[in-house]
Amino acid sequence: MKLLPLNRQHNRDLFDCGEENLNTFFRCYASQCVRNRDCSCYVLTDDPLDQIPLGYFTLSSFCISRTLLSAMKIRSGYTQIPVTLLGRLAVDIKIQGKRVGHYLLNSALLLAEESPVASHGVYVQPKNSRAAEFYRSAGFLDLESNSNKPSYSMFFAFRRKTLN
Repeated sequence: MKLLPLNRQHNRDLFDCGEENLNTFFRCYASQCVRNRDCSCYVLTDDPLDQIPLGYFTLSSFCISRTLLSAMKIRSGYTQIPVTLLGRLAVDIKIQGKRVGHYLLNSALLLAEESPVASHGVYVQPKNSRAAEFYRSAGFLDLESNSNKPSYSMFFAFRRKTLN
């Protein structure tokens, strides 16, 4: 399997993860978002020459309120903490259940942590309890909600780096 930035050769029309909003984004809007620098999109294929997507994820710069991370003892002088937003992650239904989602998530975490752009960790807002459980199983922690309605906000903190 090969993970590559989204390119014109990826045949997105054949991708189906079972969630229409994720399919529509990938098929119709992902390249525009990349062009506009709203996000980076990475695509997993079986073979770089095949170009049939097995899954994808998007990463963006983001900030969240320091109060949301108070329990995690994040050190920062800012009231808005720089993080990486994992906006979307999807796996084609033909290969769901084969840990491809975990591979994509680990790849996203590694890319975010190794990025030269400063980030304290990865923030995600799963759309349902099944997705939230997936992120919890990977070490994401739930953040407290400021409202009475149920919502998922989760965070994976990077270990603090020291200067040499």
